[in-house]
Amino acid sequence: MAVDEGMVNWINDYLTDRPQFPHSIWHSFIRSTYGAIIKGLMKSEAFDVQVKDESNHTCIHASMSVNFTIKYETESGTNKSISFVAPDDVTTSGSTCGSSEAAALLVVNFMNNHSWSVNFTRDSTVYSIDVIVFTYNTNDSTLFPDAKRKGLLTTATSVNDPIPINATYTCVQHKDIITENVVQDYWNVSLLAYAQDVTVIRDFHCSEDLPTTHAPTTTTTPTPSPKPEDKPSTGNYSVISGNETCLMATMGLQLNASVFVGGHNVWKLFNINPNATISSGSWISHISNNNLSFWEASVGKSYLCHKEQLLVVSKDLSINTFEVRVQPFGIHNATYDEGKDVCPNCDNTIGLYCCSA
Repeated sequence: MAVDEGMVNWINDYLTDRPQFPHSIWHSFIRSTYGAIIKGLMKSEAFDVQVKDESNHTCIHASMSVNFTIKYETESGTNKSISFVAPDDVTTSGSTCGSSEAAALLVVNFMNNHSWSVNFTRDSTVYSIDVIVFTYNTNDSTLFPDAKRKGLLTTATSVNDPIPINATYTCVQHKDIITENVVQDYWNVSLLAYAQDVTVIRDFHCSEDLPTTHAPTTTTTPTPSPKPEDKPSTGNYSVISGNETCLMATMGLQLNASVFVGGHNVWKLFNINPNATISSGSWISHISNNNLSFWEASVGKSYLCHKEQLLVVSKDLSINTFEVRVQPFGIHNATYDEGKDVCPNCDNTIGLYCCSA
């Protein structure tokens, strides 16, 4: 079964609600496999901007962190994904406070001709975040060195979230906007427009920030249902930082999750379709010793296992892997180390073996 947008959001919510998971490259890889950026590894960059009218009154104030993940076609005909965070060094050229005939508009320009914008509408009691537009420039050779299609590409999303006048829209938790080829992940968002009295400004929180009531769970641990006979397709995934590939993985993935349905837990299986998946992640300079505890090998070497494995993430989530090859460090020219099989009888053993040069 291919992973759709609903499944992507479910996985992100599942991992976000479980802070006991280590903020590691393995954690990042789990999230990136399902098309979202890992919360624990994201950079802390954020922009904070104001738009003022002719009287020097602030009509729009916005601060937030945004991570963009973009899937594009390369000159060789393959698909590649890149991920980057909107920097704090931005401009607001093109923004306007609006008028009785025109909507207020915030335009944030950054890096090499990339931009993000949002327009606002209002009536006497509420204002609304109307349409969010993200434009990215595939002529940017740093981010898209091998893009087949060159130029400015745009994705627009209608939001229409009503907010009371004199209230700041606040969303501390992560919130995703997923469109074709682009995933926008927002957190620590603060937006205010059309403020009439700054002395009575209050916060209006997004639904993700509100407490949730969880249904009671049963005390009986469910037993995973038998796996289907068909294996998932093998896909290629990578995490790229600038021009450097910091993680490569090739494998078939099958999600095995316990879901609370109708008052009890049931197990559901999902084969991950690599052609419907966007991989992404973030590079961090310090990695703890147990970050890749599922697979172990020397730095700069790749991990290889032909046998099917069951990786237990928690009592409610596990991942079946097939034909695994992973290398997180020491990658040159976006290729795995050639290596040799140091465990020639691996097919007759349980576990995995590493390839070393």
